[in-house]
Order: sequence, then structure tokens, then C-alpha cells
Amino acid sequence: MPKAIVLIGKTYIYIFEIFFYMKAFGCPKRTFYFAFFLIFLTVGNSFMLKSQASVFGDDVFGSSSFSRGIRDGVSYSFVVLPQEKKALVSFGYVGYNVSVFDFKWHSVTVIVKDQNGQPVKGAYVKAFSLDWGLMYPRYEDWGVTDDSGVYRFLVTSGNWVFIASSGNGFSQSNPGKGFYIVYKAYIVNNLTFSMKPESSINIDFRDEAGNILPNVEVYVTASSFIPVVPPVYVGYTSDGYFTLYTGKDATYRNLTVIGVHGACGSSANYVLVKSVDIFQGAVTISAKNYPKIILTGLDSSGNVSPYWSVWLRFPALYAFGWGQTFSFSDNTVFYIPPMGYL
Repeated sequence: MPKAIVLIGKTYIYIFEIFFYMKAFGCPKRTFYFAFFLIFLTVGNSFMLKSQASVFGDDVFGSSSFSRGIRDGVSYSFVVLPQEKKALVSFGYVGYNVSVFDFKWHSVTVIVKDQNGQPVKGAYVKAFSLDWGLMYPRYEDWGVTDDSGVYRFLVTSGNWVFIASSGNGFSQSNPGKGFYIVYKAYIVNNLTFSMKPESSINIDFRDEAGNILPNVEVYVTASSFIPVVPPVYVGYTSDGYFTLYTGKDATYRNLTVIGVHGACGSSANYVLVKSVDIFQGAVTISAKNYPKIILTGLDSSGNVSPYWSVWLRFPALYAFGWGQTFSFSDNTVFYIPPMGYL
């Protein structure tokens, strides 16, 4: 069979696979069009290649040679990997870098452990693809570990980061403590690994006057993930002091910590946000110099109503809608960080 026919046939197979998985992940139509454009460039250039480069063997398009000639003034780069880690060809052409990878699924088993090395039931976990920008579970959903602290992902080949937080169950049995861990891996085979904190930060939450702020829910995200990966709940402090256990990977040394305090009695509502360094050791997060917002809810007759609530959304933290809901009635005070919110 002519090599050109083999090339075209296998190319259409890869196009079908790519569109199938993009559809499965719910990519928008414009992503389909862009992907088709990249594939068009890749296929068009593949006919320009000339080489008896047997190093490719059957790993690229099922052929060990290419027809026609290499064009002058065009830069070509190749990725050659064994069958189970197969990549096609990466072209540098007219300012575009086009890479088409073979989608192979791999089972990744994550075992989440606490600072003492004990498996954590009910920990929250998520996988994020650095290559494709995909999350699993999607959006603000998180996977939950089983009784043995285990959660299993099915992911494609490539660069992934795995995120684990202590979750609600750990918070209830360990008040004033929580953890947030990031693990980076290049996935080419099935993999099993443990995620365990290796360092800690002591945090105290304070109001606009510098007084300790009790009853705070704590959320965390790696600062470099903003605004793509949502913050995740890690714990609760009743006295305003919180120990956050985390990793030692300097790649993700900057974490954004969020403290949420709902009004109790005559107190105000607070959303406190600060970027912290995992090697700081101790940090204070306060509402000092925060904007003050006062809301009053009225019914249709103009009387104060206790049935109002407001959802404050922070796209500066997560573009797709992370936020908090608060009740308010008469002259309810909010201290909100100086950032964009809805």
C-alpha cells in the first residue's frame, strides 16, 4: 500500500481520537476549530518531510520514511518515543509550534496521608493537566478518598499536577489543622504514589483592628493556579489560629490562603485573602485597610427584611465562579479584599 495512503489513513484516525476526547471533556466549539487548524498544519507539513529516519519505525504514522523534500528556511523538530509513550511530530513552522500526542489512558492511584503518615479518609483530590488545562473532576467538584485514603484517576499521557486537601472529615476531627499538597508528575504509565505533608505554616486571622478573628473557614489554592483551579476547603478554626501542613516543592511555594468568617451576632462578615510562602513558618492574615461594605435588605414595603442573602463571587481567584454566600438584613458589614468581585 502506498505510504501516502497509510499516512493519510492513520492521520484521520488520530484526528478522530483527538476530537472524541475533546468532546468527552466538553471543550467549546472554538477549541475544535483551533485544533483542526493545528492538525491541518501538521498534516500539510508531514508531506514535506524527507528522511529514511528508521529511528521513527512504526511509531510515527506507521511508516519509516517520508516523501518529498525538506523545505528551506523551515525549522523542524521531532519527538521520538517508544510505542507506549508515542508522540507524533512537533513542527516549528511560520511561528507555530504544533504537537500532536497519542492519547493513551493511564491509571493513577493516589494515597493521601496526613502529617503523621496516616491515610486520610474523605480528603479532597483533583488532577490538573499542565498540557491541556483540563481538570478532573471538573470545575469546583473534587474527588473524595476512600477509607484507605485512596483515589484513582484515569488520565492521558503528559504533565499533570495532583492536588490533595484535608477535606471536611479531617477538619472535624482535627480542628485548627488542615493540609494542602501539590504533586507534579509526567504520566506515561500506570502510577501509584503517596501525598503527605512535609512542612507547616502557622496562621492567625485578625479583623480590621488587629483583634484575633474566631470561627474562620480556611480555603487554599496554589497561587500559580489562579484563576484556573478553584480554591479548596482545608479546615476550620474556632479560635483564629490555624496550622496549615503543606509540601516542600519550591515550584508551588506560593499559596493563596483565604479565610471566611460569617457574621455571628453583631460581628461583621469577612473574606481575608493573602499569598503566603510555604517556607515562612508563621503569617498573619488581617482585614486591615480592607474596604468596608454595608448592605441593608428591604422587603417590597420598604421594611428591613431578615431573608436576604448575597453571593460574593471572586473571579480574581477563580474565573468560573468561586465565591461565598452570606445572609444580611439591616446595616450588615462586610470586609472584602481589594480585588475584583461580583
